[in-house]
Amino acid sequence: MANETKRQIRWEVRSEDYPPVHHFCMLIVNKRREIARIQQRLKEVLQPTDEFRIITDRYITKADVVYHAIEFDSYMPSPTQIPWEKIYQGKVIRDRNLNPRTKTEGLANYIDEGIRKGTFFS
Repeated sequence: MANETKRQIRWEVRSEDYPPVHHFCMLIVNKRREIARIQQRLKEVLQPTDEFRIITDRYITKADVVYHAIEFDSYMPSPTQIPWEKIYQGKVIRDRNLNPRTKTEGLANYIDEGIRKGTFFS
């Protein structure tokens, strides 16, 4: 499998009406420098946002990329209106399994295991 096919953004959001807030979870697979650029674009496009909280962050040796999972809150009007083309030109997938688990480390474990098994790359 080529490195380019692994590079992607996976995301999920849970929204609350009052006060209006959108709880995002994102898994970004790319080079570390590109991940920093993507995060900057996210902050610009989805502003205002709270600070990004890292869920898990590891290097994938075989693919020479990093996976970086974050959570953050955004107060923008609607997640359905995200201009993904301004954030990332590659593969962007809504993944409804990227949501909080009952155990604090549950989501990190799910992501780490999914990366190890290649679940996110099929």
